[in-house]
Amino acid sequence: MAVRYDGGEGGGEDGSAARTPDELNSLLVVSGAVACNRSSFSSSSVRRVAGAPWSVSPGHDGCVSPPYVVELNQFTVPIYGYVSPLFVLLTIVTNCLVCLVLVRRNMRSPTNTILVAMAISDTLTGALPIPCFVYFYALRHHDDYVLYEWCFAYHCLTDYVPTIFHTASIWLTVALAAQRYVYVRRSTVGKRLCTIANIVKVVVAVYLCAVASQLCRFAEYQYFPVPVRVDHQRGIVAAGVSEEAAVAVYRNACQYDFSPLIYRYQHLYFNLYYWFRVVFIHLVPCAALVMLNSALILMMRSAQKRRGALLLHSTAAAGAGAGAPTTGVGCGGDCAARAIESNTTTLMLVIVVGVTLLVELPLAFLLIVNITENTFDVELLDQGTSYSASLFLNMFTLISYPLNFFIYCGMSHQFRRTFRGLFERESPTGAANHRQTDPQKYQSIAAPPPPGAKNARVVGSCAASDTLL
Repeated sequence: MAVRYDGGEGGGEDGSAARTPDELNSLLVVSGAVACNRSSFSSSSVRRVAGAPWSVSPGHDGCVSPPYVVELNQFTVPIYGYVSPLFVLLTIVTNCLVCLVLVRRNMRSPTNTILVAMAISDTLTGALPIPCFVYFYALRHHDDYVLYEWCFAYHCLTDYVPTIFHTASIWLTVALAAQRYVYVRRSTVGKRLCTIANIVKVVVAVYLCAVASQLCRFAEYQYFPVPVRVDHQRGIVAAGVSEEAAVAVYRNACQYDFSPLIYRYQHLYFNLYYWFRVVFIHLVPCAALVMLNSALILMMRSAQKRRGALLLHSTAAAGAGAGAPTTGVGCGGDCAARAIESNTTTLMLVIVVGVTLLVELPLAFLLIVNITENTFDVELLDQGTSYSASLFLNMFTLISYPLNFFIYCGMSHQFRRTFRGLFERESPTGAANHRQTDPQKYQSIAAPPPPGAKNARVVGSCAASDTLL
């Protein structure tokens, strides 16, 4: 997250033009300090301002940094101030509905446990930055220095904590694809290992690892209050202070610098952190998702061909009256229906994973470009292009979060039925009659094949599924 100020495009709260750097500098108390030239790995784009009018204790190299101003270009306010809150609100609504459906007794399963954890992670990833986005961009405080009270909270809510939940979401998606692969490839092993209790342990482990991977971020910077004079045009009018008393009105802006340990080893630290992040939070999980998704697609196609051949053989044998055993379909039409439902579920999860890859791969590419530039001191993308690309990629990620609800509704009959049940009231007698007339709807579809069905192990058949959506 860069935090340079490049003039701004938006207006002030009173409809006037955004402040220029000189106007912002005029609000500070004392002049005469020299601006720090931070590492290129810092989240600040540093510039030297003539007579830099900020005055706090010098930093590690005898200089001081300018007070913190959020980064801004022509796309920032529309995306962060208006588009992001809209899609986050939609995400909160849809993911709450997903969780309400998947925690129902008849929907509880290992796979649905992972889907609930993914919904929670996606919701928190999008929702946590919204207070800062609304305050700074929707309410037009982006043209002021960031207040000292907001500084650490801004970093935590817009960068550190969302990265934790985003990391968890990526690895939970990997766990989802791996669990489904095990179920359709080795159903007996899947039923033994992928229990709800074991999946809960995996989810907890993923969250703990995600937190551990980002703990160092909370100690990167130290924050200092910087007294600044309240602006006449905006601050005094808003505060009801007379012009004569303006010189006595101050507020604390925020200045931050590297913590001593980070400053000492900043190049080593940022190289290690960001290469670790790009490898273990982007490249490795994305590569795993590509391979697992490809394997699932190949197995679905193989299952369809094999099931079609077995059904043709069964139909031909029955028509000839030979009484030949219907291998592979010995469980009758019910098993065939459940096999089709299992394949539909697998296809649905393939689409969910595909949507994740669609937004994660471009993010990984952009991060690799940025890290390569900093590591080897080369410019592959200019700073404005890189910042704009990150804005749009973050927006596309937010847009992808509500899609899972519509994928579940469109492809899962059981999810739709349970979702409708949230808003319908059924009498106990009617519910009992429904269970008696349609018992399979409330049973696990991971039923073992009947004895003697030698070839019943067909990928995607009734032996290769768990209770799922």
